[in-house]
Amino acid sequence: MLCRRIERIYRESGAEMTTDPTDQQFYLSTLFTIIKAIDARHVIETGTFVGCSTAVMACAMDDLNTDGVIETIDPAPPRYGGFDVRDPVSVANRVLMGHFAHRVILHRGYSVSAWDDSRNELPSAPQGILTQLASGQAKTDLLLIDGDHSYPGAYWDMKIGCRTLRPDGPRLIFVHDYHSIPDVRQAVRDWRMQNSQWVELRAYRKNSGFALMQCHPALIMAERLKDEG
Repeated sequence: MLCRRIERIYRESGAEMTTDPTDQQFYLSTLFTIIKAIDARHVIETGTFVGCSTAVMACAMDDLNTDGVIETIDPAPPRYGGFDVRDPVSVANRVLMGHFAHRVILHRGYSVSAWDDSRNELPSAPQGILTQLASGQAKTDLLLIDGDHSYPGAYWDMKIGCRTLRPDGPRLIFVHDYHSIPDVRQAVRDWRMQNSQWVELRAYRKNSGFALMQCHPALIMAERLKDEG
């Protein structure tokens, strides 16, 4: 039902979308369930692509009838390696601004830095968007990492991104492609081991897989103090 709902939204925006039943449908339904379960009011996402996960989270927030907001970050390359979609972020912009303009903020740029040039052409775009968001008041309930899939890309998204989490909130980090991309998996394991006493990890290892982590408030505060120092 959820995936049919998303596909209908894309059709209404003049874009074709078919969710993959072997992987994407489970990932999206899990993300939808988490947003509703924690009553998320603020989410940061690295990696927009065509906006499907953003749309799912926005649908969950619509169902909750809250003023939740999703900030999604992408440098908007003309094409992603392995995907036959031209200007994917332009598709996301059309769909998200057409249906969810009241709760989605699109940031064109790199979350931290332009690390990975193996999967797509790296365009010229602002860097450090996640760093800028982390410098403000910590208000994020969920950080979704699904952007740069290199080791430094995933590692620094976690390292910088945890500073955006609200210490008195759910404090969740959700990392997509944990199972299918070794660099992402190693980055998660290394970051978690460096903060083992402050991070709880649950991993789903089927198909692309994902990791769900909860950060202790002490870790968030310590990282924010480093940033301020």
